Amino acid sequence: MSRSDEEDDDEDFQAESNAEEVSAAYKLFTHGAAGPITLGHLRRVAKELREDVPDEVLKDMIIEANGGVKGQEKDVGGVSLEDFESVMKRAGLSFG
Repeated sequence: MSRSDEEDDDEDFQAESNAEEVSAAYKLFTHGAAGPITLGHLRRVAKELREDVPDEVLKDMIIEANGGVKGQEKDVGGVSLEDFESVMKRAGLSFG
């Protein structure tokens, strides 16, 4: 195996590992459910972290993550796994 092949294998492993970590992190927000991450999920996480985050800030986080896709009526919608992956990529995490 050449040096280039070894580097490719390392990058593939890292991308796979990162993808698994992103999926695991997503499930932490959703309590293991399929998703999406909702306002209620973010409230719970903020409370568990003992952070006092106003609902407006949490709503803005959801809208930023889901590209402004709203749910029914005044609902801000949710964050799908794909949206979550996109946020992680924008934060600099690489995965396949």
